[in-house]
This record gives sequence, structure tokens and C-alpha cells, in this order.
Amino acid sequence: MTGQEILEFWLQAVNDGDVDTLVDLYADGATLFPTFSPHALADAAAIRSYFEALASRPALAVSLYRSRLYQHELPGGLVVLAGVYAFKFEVDDDLLTFPSRFTLVLDPGAERPIRHHHSAQVPRTLN
Repeated sequence: MTGQEILEFWLQAVNDGDVDTLVDLYADGATLFPTFSPHALADAAAIRSYFEALASRPALAVSLYRSRLYQHELPGGLVVLAGVYAFKFEVDDDLLTFPSRFTLVLDPGAERPIRHHHSAQVPRTLN
């Protein structure tokens, strides 16, 4: 798969609430700095726990801002994708949107291609 295909696969797994597929995308030893947690996650059990909690959110969906997607090829076949996606889910019966920036380091030739994933909500401006 290409880097963008891996990202599309990840987005679909989030939208489907498919925790097993999500966890299986992360390589052994991968790091995840998740959008909705202050903790870095570096093992499959912690990554699973995070995605189980996320998948439990009512009306969960994520969409990609395609015009803000950047791809960089690295030596050794690695790919960096950076961009913006938006999570949506209900909080106290209100559907809220959380635009978030992300960076993925991928090994597209690997069975479990995500090596590193950092995601953070887009901060509000000072104005």
C-alpha cells in the first residue's frame, strides 16, 4: 500500500470503530501521541485501550482535509504524512468537531506500517 492508502485504511477503521484493524496497523514498538490523551503510548495494549475508548464515543467519525495533506519520502522507503483531520463525536448529546493536526511515519512495505503517529487538536488562535 502507498502512504495515502494506509491513511485511508486508518480513517475507515476509525469510522468503523474497528479497534483490531487499528491496532494491527501499528508496528511493534510504534509510538502514538494520541489526540485525546496527554500520554505517549508505546505498546499494543495501551494503543488498544486508547482506540477502544475512542470507538466508544457516540457518533464517532473522522474526515481528512485533503487539501492540507503533505507527503515526504524518506531514505529507506519510509514515508511521512502530515495534515489535518477532524474528529466528530457526541459529548452530552451535542455533536462536536475537533480539528486536529497529525504526522505519521510509515513503512509502506511492512505488514504493520505505522511506526510513529502524533496527533493534536488544532489550537485556538490568540485573536
